Amino acid sequence: MTGRARARSRGRARGQDTAAPGAAMEPAQEPPPPAEGELVGRGRQKGAPGAMAREAVLQISTGFQQVKLGERGGRKRDFHDTGVFTRQAMEHVKESKTGTTGATIRLTANYFRILSRPQWVLYQYHVDYKPPMESRRLRSALLFQHAEILGSARSFDGAMLFLPQRLHSKETVLYSETRNQEKVQITITLTNELPPSSPVCIQFYNIIFRRILRILNMQQIGRNYYNPSDPHEIRHHRLTVWPGYSSTILHYESSIMMCTDVSHKVLRSETVLDFMVNLRQQCGSQRYTEICAKELIGLIVLTKYNNKTYRIDDIAWDHTPNNTFTRRETEISFKNYYKNQYGLDITDGNQVLLVSHVKRMGPAGAPPPGPAMLVPELCYLTGLTDKMRNDFAIMKELSTHTRLNPDQREKQLNRFITNVHKSADAQAELSKWGLSFDKQLLNLTGRVLGGERIIQGSRSYEYNPQSADWSREMRGIPVISSPPLENWLVFHSRRNTNEAQALLQTLHKVSAPLGIRMQRPSV
Repeated sequence: MTGRARARSRGRARGQDTAAPGAAMEPAQEPPPPAEGELVGRGRQKGAPGAMAREAVLQISTGFQQVKLGERGGRKRDFHDTGVFTRQAMEHVKESKTGTTGATIRLTANYFRILSRPQWVLYQYHVDYKPPMESRRLRSALLFQHAEILGSARSFDGAMLFLPQRLHSKETVLYSETRNQEKVQITITLTNELPPSSPVCIQFYNIIFRRILRILNMQQIGRNYYNPSDPHEIRHHRLTVWPGYSSTILHYESSIMMCTDVSHKVLRSETVLDFMVNLRQQCGSQRYTEICAKELIGLIVLTKYNNKTYRIDDIAWDHTPNNTFTRRETEISFKNYYKNQYGLDITDGNQVLLVSHVKRMGPAGAPPPGPAMLVPELCYLTGLTDKMRNDFAIMKELSTHTRLNPDQREKQLNRFITNVHKSADAQAELSKWGLSFDKQLLNLTGRVLGGERIIQGSRSYEYNPQSADWSREMRGIPVISSPPLENWLVFHSRRNTNEAQALLQTLHKVSAPLGIRMQRPSV
């Protein structure tokens, strides 16, 4: 079959439904429209399950509950398989997975339990505006005018509202007023009641914890948060290390816990402008633009005025800080913008600008925002160059700050959770939602297993479990079985002839005692 024929057959297969051989195909039926007043949207089922879905039963392997697909749809997007016991069919760990052999030791894991009040429930509401409001900030301002009804603990993303308490009625209608005296009707409808182990609740815990990190004045760079107020300066290498943390909250075993670890961000004290000036001095003006683009495009830079990272996607050679752009329907130069917005003075007015294609969404119905234009003088390079990685002195100095042993790591994590408990603002935010973190890392019991006895051919031996290496013990002992190596090739360049011959001699020397038959290769 030709490639074109295969493509046509795939297209036909995708456009057709399959049926059992000999069965007649019935025309597809559209699902009935939603009933009047029934919400259709996020967290809602769009239509009633079909006849097959009502009766179909999902057979799940050992230990899973049998759940009807119709019931799964009825729970909407909040379905969560509970009571999954994968050990029920395994006799050796059916009752417990702590084991019986080996020496018992106490272990500490990088987890903190999340404590919540009994029967904690998160209530999810859908918020609708009439007339519709485009701006998310305006929607939040109009909704939060009713703080006496909603309470101080609330989380709103522009469409979904989460509250720790239930409102008096399933549908609550409120009225707000804009600055232009425009009346707006806000309808708040209860869509779900989420238990603590719900996937939506787990996501919500992570959102709340990110608020806590911002309360502690930590700055988000990428996915993790770092503390710019406690840097480690490596002045003779022009490097700065920001300590930080990576964290995620998930449901582990029978508890909801936060897994956290120490993270570090390496910054260079060198700005992009410094790098460009040094590069021009090294390579001259003739090939400067080509070499500069090759060196900079793809690098990640940090702008300290807002602690955000950007990827350099291009260099605008025809733009300088004196160029203007439109902001709030007025023209303003980049130089004046940074002076008014951040109080920063740009000293070099002839430097070119950097281009970063930021992945962000504009207002609904509006064209997507253009790329971010960055000033090299205000951008700091991040990460290490290949030359730095090959410098033993730099890597040794960095390792003292970034490679922590278990005791140092535990001390750092305990210090972090202590800061959370000591912060009055952080505790106030957690108490509003009825949440708290355990003050100690998770402790558990483990076992250290002894080294296994290795059987090789007709003999057996033990090894040192500390090194996990038995190459010395296996020398000269034939293996149980091995296929012969009869037809094989060796490729080498002329200048590596001696090395290739030495390799072949060594292979023949060690293969015979192991019982491996090896013929000479074609070289």
